[in-house]
Amino acid sequence: MDSDPNRKIENEETHGASRLDTQEPAKRDSPGSQLSEGQLFGSYRLIRRLGKGGFGEVWEADNIENNRKLAIKILTVIPFLSTNIVERFQQEGRLAASINHPNCVYVFGAENVTGVPVITMELMTGGTLQDILNSGSKLAVKQAVDYTLSLMDGLEAAWSAALNPGWLLLIVTMRRRNGYAGLHEIISKTRVMALPQAEKVSVPDLQPAVLKEEKTDQDFRPYRVTGLICRTEKEAIFSGRDETLKRDVWIRGYFASTRPAGTEELSVYRSGRLRWIQGYRKDNRNWDVFESPSGAAFTSWVQSRGTLFWPEMRKILQGISTELQSLLAKDLNREISLQHIWIDASGQAKLLDFPLGPQQDCATIERWQVFLHQVLLFGLTGKKVTLEGLDGITPDIPVPESGRTVIRKLCVEKSFAAPDALARELVLLAGKRAEVTKWRRFFSLCLPLTPLFLIVFAVSVILYVLPSWFVDLAGTTEHLKQLQELSESKDKDAQTRLKALEQVLAYSYKEYSKLPARNPANLQLSLEPPQLEKLKALGKKYPSLEKTGYLEARKQAGLDQNLLVTMLHNDKPDNRPWYISLFSILTFLSFFFFASIFFVLAFRYPILLRLVGISVQTKKGERVGRLHCALRSLIAWLPILFFNPWVMRVVVIRPPVGYLFYLGLIALTLFGIVYAILNPSRGIQDRIAGTVLVPD
Repeated sequence: MDSDPNRKIENEETHGASRLDTQEPAKRDSPGSQLSEGQLFGSYRLIRRLGKGGFGEVWEADNIENNRKLAIKILTVIPFLSTNIVERFQQEGRLAASINHPNCVYVFGAENVTGVPVITMELMTGGTLQDILNSGSKLAVKQAVDYTLSLMDGLEAAWSAALNPGWLLLIVTMRRRNGYAGLHEIISKTRVMALPQAEKVSVPDLQPAVLKEEKTDQDFRPYRVTGLICRTEKEAIFSGRDETLKRDVWIRGYFASTRPAGTEELSVYRSGRLRWIQGYRKDNRNWDVFESPSGAAFTSWVQSRGTLFWPEMRKILQGISTELQSLLAKDLNREISLQHIWIDASGQAKLLDFPLGPQQDCATIERWQVFLHQVLLFGLTGKKVTLEGLDGITPDIPVPESGRTVIRKLCVEKSFAAPDALARELVLLAGKRAEVTKWRRFFSLCLPLTPLFLIVFAVSVILYVLPSWFVDLAGTTEHLKQLQELSESKDKDAQTRLKALEQVLAYSYKEYSKLPARNPANLQLSLEPPQLEKLKALGKKYPSLEKTGYLEARKQAGLDQNLLVTMLHNDKPDNRPWYISLFSILTFLSFFFFASIFFVLAFRYPILLRLVGISVQTKKGERVGRLHCALRSLIAWLPILFFNPWVMRVVVIRPPVGYLFYLGLIALTLFGIVYAILNPSRGIQDRIAGTVLVPD
């Protein structure tokens, strides 16, 4: 079993019966039927047999031409009269070669060695899962899950390449992109456990422009040149075709004066570089063949997009940093530039062994921090800045606070000791949100509404439990003042309201006197003796008043007017329960207005946003100042301030203009809330104030 936790599956069956034929026809030995350890088989030296099937064997071998260790599958027995068996064997190699995935064994080539069909592939230095089980060892749960998920990734890649791994994939829905959700989980929309959401990056296939008419005298057989990708002073990069495996390749041809790369280093595969398939070193003819990757050159992708998002750039930096760490101990003087970076279809960065174009503004491996600084700035802003002009420059765009910390350490402080230190920190950021989500923004807007709803609920319960006469009686002091004012008026309407208000107080006092657990003397705790005597006198004045008359009197006294009418016309506080409750709610919201301004001035950030992990930055990605943030809070809470009862008494707007004004404020507030949820990073207040919301 390979020590790498990302398990690989072999495209060919190395243990057990071969899939070449299900029958048992007559057989004849091929020239490769007598194989032994140490035997020289063409350009391969056989080391040990890995497995044997019905018609073939798989051996570990050394390629003596380039010193590469690999696995070679040899067709040792050819069924008699089966004229299509060799074609089927080659077709098997072509299908396997069409798979290029980290969890699948990579096929280097298919050829005939002394008339024997062979397939060369990547060598897995560990063992099989069956070997571990046969040894009696038990896998830890985490390790078993890792193996299973890696196996599923490999099977999915095989399925996508039309190499059907089995009918089971027809019903298995578990994929990395959906968090390995089973069919039952997709149907029921449930999950057993929460998994971090993977960053989804999709790169278009922007292959380099190829000059079809380009011709070359150099022979790259068995590969056919299809065009020229680029030419530099040291080498030429061609697009080519492997006619045997029916796949595209890249060919790197060295000029006579250029020293070729060492095959021993090229044969080491890492996820941050292209796979090296084959090389030729003889008679001053030197060339190498690499896989033809999907995706786009880094510079082409950025130019087609304008700028990249932070999640995309984080993944690119992580891949380049990991590859630079591997190169750091090998060749500090190797030159690298933006033309060396390739981005595959999944957004993974690969550092090419050659540039895709003339090199400009190159850096050496030793100056890896300066190079990564240039890559970061170009990716996030689309601006190409020379290596000498990078000092202290940071991207002028909003990024999450966690990402801003990494950028500052890389571009300004230069505090990373090695590329792998940067890579480790970027890995930790992979599980963090890169942008403010709609749900998080909605939750931040709900925070001040939660206690508000509790107040509304409490007041509603009180209003449901308490009778209206009890609430009227609670406002006795104010009502008695109104009686005094109305008694001094000779207006007919005032006299009508005076009588109605007397009847309301008389009925309320009479009903309160009927309570078995109460005594009218208890009112002395909150009323002056003259006020209590006035209530008793009113009770005697209207001794036979019933509930119907009381309700009619309330209407005449104006105690059940529309809320907006009362707030626009009354100059004095009202004591009715619905007015008191709404007065409390609006005052509570006004408290948030002043509290938000205070916290912004004291601590720089709005308190509600901080509670849900949201920070405020300027449009250039800088930390917002206190006054700037206070302006944003003022704009956000200004409509609510106009609903404060005290402000409404100062800003008196008579109907019908008053109705339209406050209805407009309500509509504006609701529109602002909806807009903030739909555009969580930039609400209306952010666009006016020039700010952007980002995760911490």
